[in-house]
Amino acid sequence: MCAALALVCLLTQGGAAKPRKFSSEQARRDEAMRLFDLAQAYGQKGMLKESADTLEEVALIAEDNPDAQNHAGMAHLQAGNLADAKKRWRKCVELEPNHATARFNLATVTAELGDLHEATAMMEGIVRDVPEADNFKTLAILLFKQDLHEASIRNFERCVQARPDHADCYCGMGNSLIKIGRDSEALAAYDEAVKVNPNEPGYLNNVGNLLVRHHRFNTTAQKYAIEVLSRAIALDGTYADGYFNLGEALSAVSLHSDAVDKIRAAMALDPSRIDYRCTLNLDLRKLCDWAEFDQYSRDLDAMWRNGVPPEMARTSKAVSTRKPGEAKSRVRDKEPSLCPNPLDALSYPLSLPSILNIASAHGEVSRRFVAQSAGAGALGALGGAQLGPTGRIRVGYVSIELRDRPVGKDMVHALSTLPRERVEIKCFSLNPSPREGVQGGDTLMWHRKMVDACDGNFFDVSGVSYSAAAARINEERPNILINLDGWTSAPLINEIFILQASPIQLNFKGFAGTLGIPEVHGLVSDRVVTPPEYQTFYTERFVMMPGSYHYNGHDHLYPQVHTGGMKLPPLREVAGGKFSMHQAARPTELLSERAGAGGGVLACNFNQFYKFVPEYWGVWMALLRDHPSTLLWFLSWNVAGRDSLLRHGESNRVPRDRFEFTTFFHEDSHVLAKGVCDLFLDANPYSSHGTAADALYTGVPLLTAPAETMASRVATSLTHSSNQGSTLTARNIDDYKALASTLLSSPKRLRALRRSTLDAGPMDQTRAFNSRVWSEGFTTALSMLWDAFSASQLASSEHMHVVSSGAPPPPSYT
Repeated sequence: MCAALALVCLLTQGGAAKPRKFSSEQARRDEAMRLFDLAQAYGQKGMLKESADTLEEVALIAEDNPDAQNHAGMAHLQAGNLADAKKRWRKCVELEPNHATARFNLATVTAELGDLHEATAMMEGIVRDVPEADNFKTLAILLFKQDLHEASIRNFERCVQARPDHADCYCGMGNSLIKIGRDSEALAAYDEAVKVNPNEPGYLNNVGNLLVRHHRFNTTAQKYAIEVLSRAIALDGTYADGYFNLGEALSAVSLHSDAVDKIRAAMALDPSRIDYRCTLNLDLRKLCDWAEFDQYSRDLDAMWRNGVPPEMARTSKAVSTRKPGEAKSRVRDKEPSLCPNPLDALSYPLSLPSILNIASAHGEVSRRFVAQSAGAGALGALGGAQLGPTGRIRVGYVSIELRDRPVGKDMVHALSTLPRERVEIKCFSLNPSPREGVQGGDTLMWHRKMVDACDGNFFDVSGVSYSAAAARINEERPNILINLDGWTSAPLINEIFILQASPIQLNFKGFAGTLGIPEVHGLVSDRVVTPPEYQTFYTERFVMMPGSYHYNGHDHLYPQVHTGGMKLPPLREVAGGKFSMHQAARPTELLSERAGAGGGVLACNFNQFYKFVPEYWGVWMALLRDHPSTLLWFLSWNVAGRDSLLRHGESNRVPRDRFEFTTFFHEDSHVLAKGVCDLFLDANPYSSHGTAADALYTGVPLLTAPAETMASRVATSLTHSSNQGSTLTARNIDDYKALASTLLSSPKRLRALRRSTLDAGPMDQTRAFNSRVWSEGFTTALSMLWDAFSASQLASSEHMHVVSSGAPPPPSYT
């Protein structure tokens, strides 16, 4: 044994071993066999480096033997010497061009070393000569890693044609399909993988992950996701991604405490995953658990203020391969995640540079993906560069919410008010159209309303790749295309806009911030929500509306509120549950007591719990302590979050009987029911949007303190365009507290303020709520954009700044 070790040391001294001379051919063969046996012994003892070094010597001795080269390559791979493995397999293929094993191994190690182009060329040669399922699978994986998903799908299909029970190929096909937006086909492929092997946790995880990401608002889909993901972690208790996705599914059905437990389990199993921490912090906020909020917010701002954090900027083209005998890994093979996503970032107190950098980083990932998967000029000639024969501007709207969702309901009325003599409307839905007998009556009703509002030009572009959706949109030749979702809930919508299916592309409605994508040219906003001096922090140019940009449709959705004079329901009826969505809702005891006693102030905030932050909560608690007759009213979004708020109140010396939590109200009456509130207390950094409109529409005074970001200024935009004006716009949080204290100390003054707001004129005739006035300003802005484009034929990457007619001057805060 000592002599053998000495031989190895001698052979490896001074770098690479040199060829040796032998007295005869037989002596050469005998020495090669002896060393081969020695290498085998090393391998059996787990001495992989020694085994590889010894087989390297065998390869040098038997330099004309393909098998010797192949064995040395395998040993180098097991020892982690990838470059040496590649060298030996290349030599093997030179000696025997049809050596199937060496050709395959050479291709895979080349991929692992990061040269995907060369590896793909090798595998294409292999599948021509040996059209077997596993070869198709490997080629498909290499294409997938280069975002060549159409070609990847074709090879996965060839794999399952060659071997119909190849579960990995069904799974890989699903991965490629989902990348290009063909979600329903992806789910079918994942289901086939599960049918073949129902005990593979990875296949179950893929089913659950797809449902979580692409059907988040479908409760039935989320319950099924919880079922399959629970099976996945039961089969493999070390599966970090399974726990994480299960946490996401639980969060989607408002089981946030259980979600936090599962995400913490995922973090314990894979501490390197930054995206786990991001999701955890958001779920903690839904539970009103703020233990980490302040520090995490500071960390995020420090990480992103100067660009992409180094730990999130690592990239690699390498494709890891499984070593011989190595178990299948359940650790995701992926690039570091960018965290947080742009939507979540809006709810943290981050600086404008950080918000811009986060959006731009996500946008650049999407742009690289489009460049690799679709390529330049994917749509051919741009269809909307000229007006049609009618001379009207063709305006297209793209969204996943063109149905019974908040954005969709608002847009039904926004589209209905646009002047048809000036614009032609086309709607492109990323959500499958509802079907009779499958979806409920309300869903079908709103779908019909949407189709009517689009003048029948309603196109279902769901279930196809994003590039196919963009091509279909381009066929309709929109002059202006509007992204209604941004970074909210629609997968791959921004990739559609990166392909530029229209010469002018706008960001509007769904996402209150910059998309960070240069191909989106304008952001529909106003002077209050995006002050002109902040333009440098947006990749889009501002398209300024004359009043609030935030269309809400309240004059159409709730016409009864201001018909014949506004009549609020008695507080006793609201307290008794008359307007509650759930028939079995308990009467609200505190509201009932206040209805009977009278006096005092009923303050409120109806936002989701994740918008609450410790800084504003502290102010609210100080106000409750200083004004004992004030009650604070919330919606009960989840029980655990409600209980956390009650505990936070007690820790601030505010007893539980100073808070009221009610269930949700019926849609047709919720605005009037909420209107019994005396003072709406807004919060930042994610201010009230739709809930601010609800409060203002019935004249509820709304106190807000805008920060710098667009998301923090939406409530301010609405108040300045309503009868309330800038009266309750605070300069900072100290001013906010002082204004609130003044109002709470004098209920008569608060009621007088509300009366004066309503006496100033019907709220539905203000710029915050009058659909006709909003439509005129919006149409003028679109016309100005088109005129500027058509007059100069600007390249679509050149942004135009538009101020629609009648824009008011910036508000005074003096």
